[in-house]
Amino acid sequence: MTENKFIDPRGIPIQDLPLIVLSDFSSGVIQSLIKIRTSGSFSHIMVMHRKDFFASQGNMFSEAPLSRYMKDGNRLKFFSIKNLTEEERWALAKKMEKDLSAPWWQRFYDYPGILGQAFGLRWFNSPFRAYCSERVAAWLRVLPRMKNSIPLHPSPEDLNDLMKAEEKNFEFYGIWDSDLMANMEVHNEVSGNIARISPA
Repeated sequence: MTENKFIDPRGIPIQDLPLIVLSDFSSGVIQSLIKIRTSGSFSHIMVMHRKDFFASQGNMFSEAPLSRYMKDGNRLKFFSIKNLTEEERWALAKKMEKDLSAPWWQRFYDYPGILGQAFGLRWFNSPFRAYCSERVAAWLRVLPRMKNSIPLHPSPEDLNDLMKAEEKNFEFYGIWDSDLMANMEVHNEVSGNIARISPA
């Protein structure tokens, strides 16, 4: 599977949703520890469940605008779920609606669990809360065809590896890279300037 399809997330059509999204922006010590511990590129995972918005597990599980993650130093990697039926799409939407509208104490971040991830202790977590990859894993396990293949306490990198390997269920959709986009914008600006000063 090649991963050189670069996209602008702002242009993703509604009919392509939902998408699973990995982020490698490390905003804190714990996220950095997870990346080191798992030897991975990604410290966060979430779902683009509606246009220009993610369902993301921060301190609270809530909606986050796309602009929060399209920032300098970040990279976003998108996967789609293959052959998603209308029944499956409905089940995922209902699960997402239920989780987003749950009481605050059920949406609170699983800090014991993320410390367990950082130090390789998968069993060390709160049964009443979730960190980001637990949240996405539980959402995916709503689908009967994934119930046995999605682990209970994965890291973001675990799910990245799983989605790359399970080609019958997942497909790489595209990647957005702030550094690449900045270079492309500079290139386009320079090209435009050259075109304006070139003789007719």
